[in-house]
Formats: sequence, C-alpha cells, structure tokens
Amino acid sequence: MLSRFKIGTRLGGAFAVILILLLAASATGLFSVTRIAETTRDALQTDGALASNAGVVRRLALELRRYEKDVFINMADRAICASASWPPGGMSRRNYCKPWRR
Repeated sequence: MLSRFKIGTRLGGAFAVILILLLAASATGLFSVTRIAETTRDALQTDGALASNAGVVRRLALELRRYEKDVFINMADRAICASASWPPGGMSRRNYCKPWRR
C-alpha cells in the first residue's frame, strides 16, 4: 500500500505522524502541569492558612498556660499582683488578680 508512494512522501507522512504525536503529548503534559499548579495553589491557600492559624492557636495556648502558672505560683504574694509589669499583655491588674484577692 505504501509502496506506491515516493520515498519523500512516505518520509513526510511519517514526520507528520510523529509531529502530531509529539504535539498531543505536549498538550497532555501542559494540561497536567496546569492542573497540578492549580491543586498546589489551592492546597497552599487552604491548608497553609489552616496550619498558620493552628500555629497561632498553639502559641496562644502556651502563653495562657504560662500566665496560669504565674497566677498559681504567685497567688500568695499580693505584691507581685500589684506590680506594674504584671500581668503582661496589657491586661488590667484588677481583672487579672481579682479572683485571687480576699
């Protein structure tokens, strides 16, 4: 069947078939890379924000535990509750030490 075509025509047809297959593979690769980039972007926006917020919550919980320990350690010493540098974080001393005053 192909023997009736000249060698130049057969080589040109083979080159065209290879070129079409190469373009199809390139289009599939480009589509896949675009899809992976979108998935990665979505994951960073949602999971990254979630991880960042979880880190903030963890830090705040640890700070709360520290202040709670300070209250229990210094419960008997009213001078520490009356000092200007305690409690940290801009809270009012009256509200922070109020439950422990008698």
